Amino acid sequence: MDAHLARFINLALPKAHKQHKSVFEDVAWALDHFLRHRRRRLRTVRPADLRVFLSYWYLRHVQPPSGRDAERFAAALRLLVRWLGREHTPERAARLRTETERVARETTRAARVSELLQDTPMHRATSDDADGYWEVVLLGETHAILRDLHAGIPVGPVALPQDVVRALAPGVVLNLRLARGHGAWQVVAHGLCYPPVARAALRAASAVPV
Repeated sequence: MDAHLARFINLALPKAHKQHKSVFEDVAWALDHFLRHRRRRLRTVRPADLRVFLSYWYLRHVQPPSGRDAERFAAALRLLVRWLGREHTPERAARLRTETERVARETTRAARVSELLQDTPMHRATSDDADGYWEVVLLGETHAILRDLHAGIPVGPVALPQDVVRALAPGVVLNLRLARGHGAWQVVAHGLCYPPVARAALRAASAVPV
């Protein structure tokens, strides 16, 4: 394991509540694997590395992490970044903290929306369905304007429950199958909600080979 990461875990685990120990271990395992793959060390990690790491952590789940799991993972990562900041200049430490906070909020939001989608009523499929990854562009009270992540074509309004709309933010990505309805597109099937940092990986996944 990365030497700095091992030091942090050895300090954090004895002080952590029993229910949180597994969270720190998950952060350590996932981050160590990520750093090895990118041939980087924790001591020299950059804000961009942390962005990609949270995307990697979220995308590796077959089932979405719950909102609570995402919050706990993000809290452990923030604690790690604050500890790591002691060995950097104040300016670099502040950049790491700021970027971690931003991406952690976006990742937690995506996990919450994925949970809410589980309770969203589905409509009947039609022969004119549109299936894919959709970036949220604009939000109304009970609808959203989406943009096809690969083709860039806007679609809307897409009818959504108010609690889902309130939890969304421009830039997040939804995996949906949509059908034309009376005055609005309807959701007929759904996958997960993804944070903005996952856009590049999802765009590559949705690309159609020529």
